[in-house]
Amino acid sequence: MRWIGSALSSYSKVTEHEDYILYANHTFWSSYEDFEGWTHSDVFKKAHSRSGHTSEPVTLGHQEFEGFEVILSEENTKTAVT
Repeated sequence: MRWIGSALSSYSKVTEHEDYILYANHTFWSSYEDFEGWTHSDVFKKAHSRSGHTSEPVTLGHQEFEGFEVILSEENTKTAVT
């Protein structure tokens, strides 16, 4: 995982099949507002400008977005023993 601005992101191979490989990108944003701001930014537009414009298909179908919001969070209250 690595920080990209206000988001923590990871990209990984999930499963490898005979005729395709499933990848997943997990991104954890500092806030919903940061996520929304990114989707309207020039960086987002540039990164997605060539989507669907390659000579060879790179996906089996349309990419699927799944978004989740934190509804319960627990802080680590343990302190280190020295």
